[in-house]
Parts: sequence; structure tokens; C-alpha cells
Amino acid sequence: MTDLGRCFRCQRKFNHLDIAMVAKPCTFCEAVQILLESVEETCRARRHR
Repeated sequence: MTDLGRCFRCQRKFNHLDIAMVAKPCTFCEAVQILLESVEETCRARRHR
């Protein structure tokens, strides 16, 4: 099992950083920060259920 996104037209696989860098034009380091913040937010939300 893989956790990659895939373009069905060209069959290219993308990881989370690739997608973040395209969705919000940013550098690799900025994409890492965006994803870390997203994970932290998700964890906080799950703790408060």
C-alpha cells in the first residue's frame, strides 16, 4: 500500500510535499512547515473529540 497521490492521466506519483508546493506556491521548507502545522492541528482536534 502506498500513501502517494497519483495523476491518472500521466501515471506520475506525488507525495504530500509535491502537492503542498503546487497548491500553495512555496519552497520545500515552507511546504514542510505547512504540513507540520496541519498535522498538529489535526492531532489537537482529535484530542478534543
